[in-house]
This record gives sequence, C-alpha cells and structure tokens, in this order.
Amino acid sequence: MTLLTQESLAALDLRDHLEYLMDRDTNVALHFVDAVEIAYQKIKDNPETGFLWGFESESLQSVRAFLVPGFPNHVIFFRNQVNEVRVLRVLHASRDVAREFRA
Repeated sequence: MTLLTQESLAALDLRDHLEYLMDRDTNVALHFVDAVEIAYQKIKDNPETGFLWGFESESLQSVRAFLVPGFPNHVIFFRNQVNEVRVLRVLHASRDVAREFRA
C-alpha cells in the first residue's frame, strides 16, 4: 500500500491558497479543499500519474506534477518513492516554480 505524505512547505502552500480563496468566495475555497483531496487520492492510487515537470536540476528530475481538478492553475508537485508519495509543493502556475524549489 502506498503512503502519501505532505511536506511542510506543501501544507503552508495549501493554507495560503485556502486563505486567499476564503477571502474571495467561501464556496470556491471549499470546492478547492475537496479538489485537492481528490487529487491526492488519485496521486496515491497511481503515483505515475501527472507528468514530469522537467526541472533542470538532476535532483529534481523525478518530480512529477498534477493539476488540481477544476483548478488548472494549481499544481501539485510530488515525488514517487518506494511505497510512498511525497507531496513537495502546491503552487499556483503563475509562480516561478524553479525559484520556489531553489528557495
């Protein structure tokens, strides 16, 4: 059975997205939470889902990306490891993703 874990930066990313959405539309924010849960389950069920992001750094070349259903500008970045999927970040597509991973 595959375990899905979330890095602390991913948790902070989700909190930030949720706060932003809650300030604008509570219903959209609640839909976002549901969509992320669905995405996490899909990733857990099929860790080869999504696509390789294509980072230049050799240490990040195995990082995959999956779009949050219904929120195509929100990208879940994860790494498939033996019996574990690690969610690294959940970023808005407008962010400088390479810079976020260097920070």
